[in-house]
Formats: sequence, structure tokens, C-alpha cells
Amino acid sequence: MGSGRGGVADGSSSGGKRGSQVQLPATLDDFFIPGTQEGTLIDPMINPFNCRFCHEFEYDGNKEHVVAPFDNWVTSMMGQAARDPIWHAALAIANQDVNFGGELCIRCHSPRAWLEGRSVPTDASAFVGADWDGVSCNFCHRVVDPVASPNNPPEDEPILAALAADGLLPAYPGNASYVVDPYDTRRGPLPYCGDNPGPDCPPDAVPANFHGVPIITSNFHTSSAMCGTCHDVSNPVYTRQSDGTYALNAFGAAHPTLNPYDMMPEQRTYSEWRNSAFANGGVHFSDGRFGGDHPTGVMESCQDCHMPKRYGGACNFWFEPPFFARPDVAEH
Repeated sequence: MGSGRGGVADGSSSGGKRGSQVQLPATLDDFFIPGTQEGTLIDPMINPFNCRFCHEFEYDGNKEHVVAPFDNWVTSMMGQAARDPIWHAALAIANQDVNFGGELCIRCHSPRAWLEGRSVPTDASAFVGADWDGVSCNFCHRVVDPVASPNNPPEDEPILAALAADGLLPAYPGNASYVVDPYDTRRGPLPYCGDNPGPDCPPDAVPANFHGVPIITSNFHTSSAMCGTCHDVSNPVYTRQSDGTYALNAFGAAHPTLNPYDMMPEQRTYSEWRNSAFANGGVHFSDGRFGGDHPTGVMESCQDCHMPKRYGGACNFWFEPPFFARPDVAEH
């Protein structure tokens, strides 16, 4: 299946020689990946700096409780993913190697730009505004688990059904095959029972929603599978052969199986984790080297190490009822 975005390249993405190097010809269809496609969001991605009003703790006067999601994120590799000069150097090389080569890179390093149709030219020259803010708040908190489960919110079901009907539902993790809620319904790991919680609502549930849009609880956001969406990367232009070599696919067509494990591996961070001791019982660290307040010191998921939980406030109203400090605020 193609994306319908193929055609002759232009401008900085044009084919031909680059010095002594011959650029491989390709179209956007050669880089097709299933999942949510560009131009299909109904609500646009919001600027992450909108989130700072409630999730940046600058003047609360209690440094022991500062686990500010915005402050952590804005200086993180996620927040700088589209500005990173090393990434831009790699992006230039990808585009020199193959026409439209930067298409796959932009999907993960600036999802907002890709989803809103600014990935071409594939050198990031069409980026605007918050496209430069990389892997932003609104993107991560609108991501949907592509694998249907009774443990997932019911709001996920029609999103997955629509993708399945169009042949776009991802069957494998990785390669930026993300599923994104077309509406600005925000997902996260903390429990939320709505404006009128019943007796079964846990006492640590988020007590109120000031976002102006729906918020729902998502177990996917505590799973390593969510991280695997962008942290296993394969080159869809090549197909693995029976003898272990790789061959170029037909020109102007998507990968024949769309299985990342049939493609040429570029990085395998998630796969390495799945085959590690961390994913198979966990690894105990008694020295707290990853920070946070892990209750056992047995590190299992990506988030255990890279988004350690701490005691603190999730929003800057944490010190005023009905809000409160909690023991499970993830560092961003």
C-alpha cells in the first residue's frame, strides 16, 4: 500500500549526483509506514508552551516538591529532538543517500510537522513554530495503543477500527507507526474518574480537569511498548533476503510486508530491551542510580530508568485542595 504522496522530487530533495556520490532515487511511497497518516488530525497539535501555565513550577517556593513536567521536558532530548545539531547532520546524510530519505527521520523527531504535512522538503526547511519542539506534550499524550485490549480506554476502539478499515492499523511496533487520537483527547497514566467520581474511584485519582478537553487514563503510557514506537527503527527501502543480505525494493512502492524485521535494521533499542534481563524479571539496583523513588529498585520498563517516579506535584496547584502531592509523578 502506498501513501498517495509519491511523485517526482523537487528542490533540495531532487535526485542525481551529490559530488561524487550518486543519490538513490525514491518516492515518498517507498517510505510508507502504517498508522495515523499526515493531514488526518481533526484537532491540530497544540504548542507545548501552552502546557507551561499549569505544568511549570517556577515560583511555588517548595523545591522538595518540584517535579515539573514542563521544566523537565523542555531541556530533555525529547524536547530538543528537532533542534539537535547531530540529528540535522544525520538528516542531511540521509537525504544525500536517498531521495526523500529524511521522511522517516522527521516522523519521530518532529511528529507535529509530519502529521500536519510539513515533512517535505525532507530537510526540515518547511518546519514552522512548534515543529521545532520535537517530541512534544500533545503528541505523547494523544498517542493510542495500536493493540486493542480490554484494559485500554473505550475511546480507543473507533480509532483503531477506522485505521483497520483503511488498512492502516500497525501490526508491528517501531518505525514511527504511531496511532494518534484525531481529537485533542489527552491520555496519561494517572487515574481519572471524571467530574462526578463514584465510590470505586481510587483516592489518588486526578481530582479535577482544567485542560478544557477530555482526559482519560491510559495504561499504554506506562508500557515500554509506547517507547518502542520510535525506538526501533528499520529502513523500509530494503528487504531482508533468505541468505541474510538486503535487496532494494521495487521503486515507488511500500515495503512488501511492512514488517520491520523484514527491513534493514537501523537501530534496535526496543528489541534489545525486550531480549534483556530488564524485560524478563527486572534488574535490581540498590544505589538509586536512575533517580526517583522507585519502591523496590527492580528496574523493568523503559520508564523505570528514563522517567523515574518521584514524590511531588503533577501540576502547579499541587499544594492547594483538591490537588495534592503524590508519590508517582514521572520525570519528563
